[in-house]
Amino acid sequence: MISQIGKRMLFWTVVLVIIPLGITSLVVFYKGRQIVIDQAHSTLRTTASGIAAQILSLLDDKENRVLAFSSDEFIISSLEKINRRPKRTDPAAALNRYLKKEKLYLK
Repeated sequence: MISQIGKRMLFWTVVLVIIPLGITSLVVFYKGRQIVIDQAHSTLRTTASGIAAQILSLLDDKENRVLAFSSDEFIISSLEKINRRPKRTDPAAALNRYLKKEKLYLK
């Protein structure tokens, strides 16, 4: 059987050692969890920002290619000839040859 002094020593050991360690462990756990969450959010923000920049760059590239395509004088004149005389196939064939040789496929 534990004596009165043993009970008191056990009580003060629990109060002075184990409870503070438990509280410290909980605080460290919650702070660590918050740090991991913040790091994950930071990584996601960085990744999203990079992907958004890639998408904007791709769209800008496509816009520039479309503008270059639509300002090509040969294409414009060929389309005007095709619209004036739709039954003639010479301008359409010339346009097809030109597009195959000179213009890249818009992916």
